[in-house]
Amino acid sequence: MLTSSATCSSYLNGCCANGVSVRRDALEHALIRPIRDELPTPDRVRRMAADLQRRYTERSAAARQRDVDMPAELAALEAS
Repeated sequence: MLTSSATCSSYLNGCCANGVSVRRDALEHALIRPIRDELPTPDRVRRMAADLQRRYTERSAAARQRDVDMPAELAALEAS
């Protein structure tokens, strides 16, 4: 059951002296709102995924090119 305020559960069970009660809307404003506001929008998630895919593709291509170039570089070193 949702209440309009929050209080230490240990206080409610008689195990804590902290009887401070905080309004639920104040808690949501202070804790949940900043998290919600920072969550990326679906469009931002799509852009981030596309950027990650592009970077992965670039790095994979570079790694494949190194695999191709390496034998030639080794042969050149052995020849010198």
